[in-house]
Amino acid sequence: MAGRTKLSFWLAMLEDISVLKREEIMLEQMAAITEASGDAIFRSDLNMDIEFWGKGAERLYGYTPEEILGRPVGILHDGVDSQNLREAVAKIRNGETIFDPSSRGRHKDGHLIPISVQVYPIKDKAKRIVAYAATHRDISEMKQMEGQLLHAQRMETAGLLAGGVAHDFNNILTVILGSSTLLRS
Repeated sequence: MAGRTKLSFWLAMLEDISVLKREEIMLEQMAAITEASGDAIFRSDLNMDIEFWGKGAERLYGYTPEEILGRPVGILHDGVDSQNLREAVAKIRNGETIFDPSSRGRHKDGHLIPISVQVYPIKDKAKRIVAYAATHRDISEMKQMEGQLLHAQRMETAGLLAGGVAHDFNNILTVILGSSTLLRS
């Protein structure tokens, strides 16, 4: 055994990565939630250019990520009054969350989509705004149900009016019939 060195100690370094693994799993789960959502979820940079485009956004608007990433958010809006848009952007840039329960988006093929919109700033650890996130929800069914409800209410009103007119007409006919019978006798 000449020339061999005898090993006298071991050096090992261990690092607990369980916290990192939990965070990685959490991020994967959040990504899965975002992708499964029926809402259009996307992110834009400070210039309002789209940086992230979820599957719900693709389903709602028809654009693939390749077609929309880097394009301005304004492409999704239908002729929003420029003054209102400037005011909304100013509020978002000041750190406010914007909610519009009844707006309209424009699909890739040009048709309009009734949507509710929520836009909120994304902040870093130093509380500086670094991006914006948006959620757009298709409210077509809700609008359709509102229309059906309004139609039903109009029909009910027309029915009540017709019932009142018929009742009054019946009263007049009763007087006429009574007078006719009296004249006959």
